[in-house]
Amino acid sequence: IYGGRIGGKIIKDKLFFFGNFEGQQDRYDSSVIRTVPRETLRNGIVQYLNQNRQIVQVQPQELVSRLNDARGISQTALGILRQYPLPNDFTTGDGINTAGFRFNSPVADRFNTYVAKFDYILNQKNRLFVRGQLQNDREGGVPQFPGLPENTVDLNNSKGLAAGWDTTITNNMIANFRYGFTRQG
Repeated sequence: IYGGRIGGKIIKDKLFFFGNFEGQQDRYDSSVIRTVPRETLRNGIVQYLNQNRQIVQVQPQELVSRLNDARGISQTALGILRQYPLPNDFTTGDGINTAGFRFNSPVADRFNTYVAKFDYILNQKNRLFVRGQLQNDREGGVPQFPGLPENTVDLNNSKGLAAGWDTTITNNMIANFRYGFTRQG
């Protein structure tokens, strides 16, 4: 967490400025679990539980013969299944054809806020100000598998602008006007 601020006069007794920056960077590891095909499914063998709760295997050739209009074993599909990493966590998946692959992924988050304000003294009874704020945040996600880019990245670049006028009507009465605009991004 870091930051800084600066302020001062631009025109003596008339125009003043103020600027502020706050930043934060977080780095940590996140435990990720993905469902992947088990070794049998990677080789085209589909398993299921029969009525007696026994695991039955259907070989690729038998599967092709049971499907209408099947043109044979798809080597492309088997190649895709073999691209997945082997499971290392058996607490997830269906326990028959799929299991889990658990890994730690580094996550990098960045949060930055910028604020600028200008005050202007028109005369002894009237003062104006303008203030702007920019939020520039980036929260990183985790990859689908190690070595891949993040699945998601959340960006927040919200902006805000405010302006105001203060006037002294009498010694006992003041009036002020405020206008603000915020854009969520």
